[in-house]
Amino acid sequence: MLAALRDNIVTFAYGHERILMAPHHVAVDSRGRVLIVDRDIRAVHVLGAPDSFRIAGGPHRRLLRPNGIAVDADDNIYIADSERGLVLVYAPDGKFLRYIGKRENEGLFHSPTAIAIDRNTGRLFVLDTPRHVLFVLTLEGNILKRIGRPRPHAIGRAVNETIPMDLDYPTEMAIGNNELVVVDSANSRIHVMDLQGHPVSQFMIRAIPDPTITDNVGLGVDLTGNIYVSNTTDSHVRIYGRDGNLLGSFGGNGTEIGEFNSPAGLCVDGRNRLYIGDTNNSRVQVFQLSENLEAERNAGLRPRE
Repeated sequence: MLAALRDNIVTFAYGHERILMAPHHVAVDSRGRVLIVDRDIRAVHVLGAPDSFRIAGGPHRRLLRPNGIAVDADDNIYIADSERGLVLVYAPDGKFLRYIGKRENEGLFHSPTAIAIDRNTGRLFVLDTPRHVLFVLTLEGNILKRIGRPRPHAIGRAVNETIPMDLDYPTEMAIGNNELVVVDSANSRIHVMDLQGHPVSQFMIRAIPDPTITDNVGLGVDLTGNIYVSNTTDSHVRIYGRDGNLLGSFGGNGTEIGEFNSPAGLCVDGRNRLYIGDTNNSRVQVFQLSENLEAERNAGLRPRE
């Protein structure tokens, strides 16, 4: 309470607005800058001295409703705009570069939500949640593959390959340990696949109450392949092995360090640091992950159901 009062006093005295309101999706670029999608003000913050800035969104702006976010090997910024039905690409300094998803008079996506980039191959993965589809594209927007339910008619030019998969409201995904992990929300299930989109494994997770809400679940994968799943309904982060074994959990409702109030977006960077968008606490918490979680579990860490 004292910290909140102090922040409000400083805001009043110096005229600076509070930086974060409702952080959701999080990404980290090669410079160590943290990119945060702020749902309530429809903006993306790029934080990292000395070149911090904000990409503003909302009505009458190029960016309407930012959702998923990712960066490529050159630190260009890719933002899924779920309202416009496009992916917007910005240079590292925030200059707009191009749209992805326009096909003459038709749009490729209905409502893109989560996105991810394999920086080694330059592949862009885009979830179109309402259509239950995962697209694999080049960074220029050319379609390589379509993963999900079959469709009767193609949009735009033909897709090189279609991989059938039972996806029902896929809402989140992350790349780690040379694999792509997708949250299949309506089935309360995790899909693990290789970076070509071929299935590797799948397992069930704690029930997701309303799969049509695309920002209920956060997802991250650490450098050893452990999978971190948050759920805004219970303020815990659960940790699974890639085989679905529940390794442990942490968190709880509150405002102290290690406590959360509706944790949304997750991200693991190249230094194995876990970033958690603590949405209703208006902050992002950062944790240094262990290199051997299994050893810690055997030493006494107990999973929380």
